Order: sequence, then structure tokens, then C-alpha cells
Amino acid sequence: MIAIDTPVFDRLLALQRQLSPQGGGLRMALEGDPCGGWKVKMHWSATFLPRDHVEMLNGLRLLADPLHWTLLQNATLTAAEQDQRAGIRVVLPVVSSCNCESSRCATSPEQG
Repeated sequence: MIAIDTPVFDRLLALQRQLSPQGGGLRMALEGDPCGGWKVKMHWSATFLPRDHVEMLNGLRLLADPLHWTLLQNATLTAAEQDQRAGIRVVLPVVSSCNCESSRCATSPEQG
């Protein structure tokens, strides 16, 4: 299950109530790969996509592609600061069965 620090969770829930009161939620998407590193992009979405995995976490709606959710579901979200700007640090679980020399990874979210 995704772990979100309490202050981050409280802020995200307040933002959801303000930005998406009628539905939608925080969309999370992966870019990159396990060998070069994943980057998690997050933005507020007012609507659900037909293929979305929707995870309800104590009222907070998290949206993601089902393939990406396989890695995101065990992520940890904490408060962070970069260049004197507040943000969220997302730590993904370590992918264990990768062969980066051949660019193959058994737990890549792009595999079906």
C-alpha cells in the first residue's frame, strides 16, 4: 500500500477538496525506466480516464495507469524541498530482477 506522511496527506486532501471537489483526483504517472531511473509526475485531474486504476486512500483519490500502479502502490510520499521550493518526494520500491545491460526488466510497468 502507498505510504504518505501525515502532513503531505493532509495537504493533498485539502488540495483535492479545493481543486477537484466533484471528482477526479491526483494523477500519478511514471516516466523513464528501471535502469535509468523512474520519474513520477503528478497533477490534478478533474476526470477519470476509462483505463484508470482509482485508489481511494482515506478520501484521497489517486489515479494511475494500471501498469504503472504495480510500482506506485508500494511508493512512499514525503515532504521535500528543492531549490528552496516545497514539494513531494516519491520513493519507489527497488526493482529486483533487472538486467540493465540488455534493457530487460521483469517488473517493468510497460510489460503486459
